[in-house]
Amino acid sequence: ANDQALSTAVKMKSRAAPPPIISSYAFQILLFSLTSTLLFVVFLAFSLVDTSFLSESELNGSFQQGAALVSSNVEEAKSIPFPFLPSRHQVHDFFQSSIRRGKRAFSSKSTTPYDFLEPRLEYLPPFAKIANVEALIYDTLENEHPTLAGIVGVLDRFIRDLRISNHALASQTHIQPADVRAAYYALATKHLVPLDNALKKSEYPKLRQDGSVFMSLAAFREHILADTMKSAFRYSSNPDKLYIGAVVQNCFGGEGIDACKTGMKVVDQKRNIRQMMDAPPDENGIEVFCSDPEFAKYCKAGQIRVLYMHETEAIGPATARYLASKLWGGENYYVQVDSHLQFAKGWDELYIKDLHLARAFPNAILSTYPPGFVNFRQEPPYTRGTRICNCHFSQGEGNILRVEMNGRCKENETRPTQMPFAGAGFVFAHAQLLRDVPYDPYLPWCFMGEEIAYSIRAWTTGWSIYAPRLNLIGHHYRPLKLGLPHYWETVNRLFPGMADILMSSPRKRIKNLVGYPMYTKSFVEKECQTELGLARKFPDRRLYQHDKFYSVLHNLDSYGLGTNRTLVDYLAFAEIDYKKHTCGDLKWCSNGELE
Repeated sequence: ANDQALSTAVKMKSRAAPPPIISSYAFQILLFSLTSTLLFVVFLAFSLVDTSFLSESELNGSFQQGAALVSSNVEEAKSIPFPFLPSRHQVHDFFQSSIRRGKRAFSSKSTTPYDFLEPRLEYLPPFAKIANVEALIYDTLENEHPTLAGIVGVLDRFIRDLRISNHALASQTHIQPADVRAAYYALATKHLVPLDNALKKSEYPKLRQDGSVFMSLAAFREHILADTMKSAFRYSSNPDKLYIGAVVQNCFGGEGIDACKTGMKVVDQKRNIRQMMDAPPDENGIEVFCSDPEFAKYCKAGQIRVLYMHETEAIGPATARYLASKLWGGENYYVQVDSHLQFAKGWDELYIKDLHLARAFPNAILSTYPPGFVNFRQEPPYTRGTRICNCHFSQGEGNILRVEMNGRCKENETRPTQMPFAGAGFVFAHAQLLRDVPYDPYLPWCFMGEEIAYSIRAWTTGWSIYAPRLNLIGHHYRPLKLGLPHYWETVNRLFPGMADILMSSPRKRIKNLVGYPMYTKSFVEKECQTELGLARKFPDRRLYQHDKFYSVLHNLDSYGLGTNRTLVDYLAFAEIDYKKHTCGDLKWCSNGELE
């Protein structure tokens, strides 16, 4: 009887309460997955359709708030700038960002010493993919665990988005200079500023004290890049301690705006007619250098670090130098040079010796304008160094200050002497300079003005500028009649007639930075709004979402003057008068009187 009652109870229980098909926890996971999938489909559809009919609030609201749901961070989603319209690449970046946030609960900052240079970067082929790049970027930006590969991963993202943005802008009608500028500022704010902020918080790369030298090379379609690198290593006293960070901006071939052209060549000398002509893809100087049996070992040892760019993304030497500075791996000394040079025997050892003799060392910078190849000696006796002691206001370039060479070092000088200006074509200093005076990413298209800006920033930060006593590098000076390509010609091909206008925007930033009385913050901001007003007159303009980034003064505090010395003291030191637009006759500089 008992067995029969128990059997009946079991049967009744099984009929009354069938087991659940899915648990509550599993149901939450399923719901989250379905929601994420739905959002992904919405984002993908959004990136494919034409959204020009949307208002600014609708465009920003729909995409950025949707991104906030995925990333669980509304404020961050709203602050992310987009180069033109949301693309599949940006959708991918949002989801990767969400995945990285999910990992945060299971990761923590590394306190164990590690190798900043691992994993090692590939120098060939161009645009080689970095393995595990998402994790490396996350560690660099968010986990205070930067690596050189992670830094290059961020820079590759920036260059990729800049390429997408430039091609999209070039395909639009009624495009205005304000649109091109705003798109660049948005990308710099999105990619480069977070990188700089992350590196400020980190103690990496560790600064070495072993006599090693990091050479920054900015190369725009350079046909003698390999020769420059060979000369640097061949005549170095310590080639095993020489590291090169090259930004190679080449034409790799293609159609349309990617087709290769010469510079403006003289085709009719009597009538002075010049024009561009078709050209083959540029020779890769890195490949030529690394294929030479004499120098291949340096490539294999990781002493050559390269960032590749299509020429359509080349926007001037100041930006290229910024990018090249990020390839620094903690080497002891920093040298910034052009990519068309010859070097003298023992150049690195002799420059280091001169640097240590400067009274202000370690806060001393050697700088000069090197002589041309004709007047340069690679073997002793070397010619005497030259000083940069003059400046003038260039009327044809918006009255920007240009620095000039004046004076030569004397035979009997026992140590370097001071001058107020640095030339961008040669800088040699202790590598702490890269941390104290970081390069400014907000100087796109800048050609004239970077030297006075850098001189004042360095001097007010406590660094003094000296003329090296010997000429140990020679520079290949090139007249325009040779028809070699220049970056402003590429800019004009991409955005017809805009090069000069675009080059004027960083000059406004520089003038505000270095104290031009008229270029106050309010004046510059008003000019920016006037330019935006002209761009907004076109009814089919699709780039309105960048307008909030259109300011040439973006993040100026992060890349501004130092606090060790004042701007007023510098202007007195260099005898610069903004009201009269004059520079003094600096006899103390040309005569080498100040140590």
